[in-house]
Amino acid sequence: MRTKHTVLPWQIFKRDDPLDDSDPNLDIIAPSIASIATLHKGGWLGSDEHIANAEFIVQACNSHYELLEACKKLVTAVQSWHTGEWFDALVTGKQAIAKVEPKERG
Repeated sequence: MRTKHTVLPWQIFKRDDPLDDSDPNLDIIAPSIASIATLHKGGWLGSDEHIANAEFIVQACNSHYELLEACKKLVTAVQSWHTGEWFDALVTGKQAIAKVEPKERG
């Protein structure tokens, strides 16, 4: 039996270093505050890319099931084009796309 992943949604938690606030370590955490992964500062990546990667991982994971459902509905809709299911698939697809469109960081 396949083990299930930690409950979604995941989020980013910045662990600031009081001696160096230029590039924080980032934890990807679950609602229970369990750590999923840690992205350590330094190395070859700059701070902006470091943060962008963490945001991308969290966004992709949090959107996975919604995107899968939207794709399934779109496939069903195309297969049954002459029914009203296509409109529901269209709405679901648009909602899923909006969820994963890149957003400006504030």
